[in-house]
Amino acid sequence: MSILTNIKNRWNDYLKKLAEANKRSFGDQKLDCCDLNRPHQSTNSPAAEDQFSVNSSRRNESSQ
Repeated sequence: MSILTNIKNRWNDYLKKLAEANKRSFGDQKLDCCDLNRPHQSTNSPAAEDQFSVNSSRRNESSQ
């Protein structure tokens, strides 16, 4: 039985380390596809407006 206990303890240690790494990477907030790998910008910022116009023009070009 000690082998199974050892495997269980190692698995629990792995899960704890994984949880800590995820907390460091993603924080405590709810994961949202819109927030991952993107800098935080308000929707009223000029950069956000420029990005919107670039995406709109790409959509228009691909539909033609």
